[in-house]
Amino acid sequence: MEFLMLFWVFFKIGLFTIGGGHAMIPLIMEEVVAQGWISEEVLIDFIAISESTPGPFAVNIATYTGTVVGESLGGFGHGLLGALCATLGVVAPSVIIIILIVKLLSRFMKKPAVQEVFTGVRSSVTGLLLSVFLGLFLSVILSMSSVWESVGHFDYIGLIIFGVLMVVANVKIKGKTLHPIFIVLISAVMGVLMYGFIPGA
Repeated sequence: MEFLMLFWVFFKIGLFTIGGGHAMIPLIMEEVVAQGWISEEVLIDFIAISESTPGPFAVNIATYTGTVVGESLGGFGHGLLGALCATLGVVAPSVIIIILIVKLLSRFMKKPAVQEVFTGVRSSVTGLLLSVFLGLFLSVILSMSSVWESVGHFDYIGLIIFGVLMVVANVKIKGKTLHPIFIVLISAVMGVLMYGFIPGA
């Protein structure tokens, strides 16, 4: 039953997310944490891992979550089954919708009404991404679960790393910005050096 629930939860997440993997983070936080499968802190770690590993973000985070939930029910074999259910759940809506678009909607895509729908959707995706940024910033840098909570532990090292990487990511060298892979590697090295060697960090 838990495996069917995994599939259904990630199917809903995949179905109602428009704008790519990052736009689904608020839904994942709402659904996965609400189910009691993993804590918000573990989910934030999963987000970092999913960003750093190859493959689509949504598939990575679904697979990690499914593995953890499955293993909590009965070991490695259940972990594989959990990963499969969650991954199929998050991918299935996209496959179904793409097939429908190709078969039915492609001839309507250039109509003004359809274009206006996509304009509205882009705005909502921007709002979702901003909420993800604010939520992660509050949680990671300020140890706050919401804007109404008082600041917990202020992570000045995390803020320094964030600031440095914002600058590095936007600096152009010979007309090109640094590749995202190098940004991830720089952040990893900075994290190891600063958190590993600064007392009390």
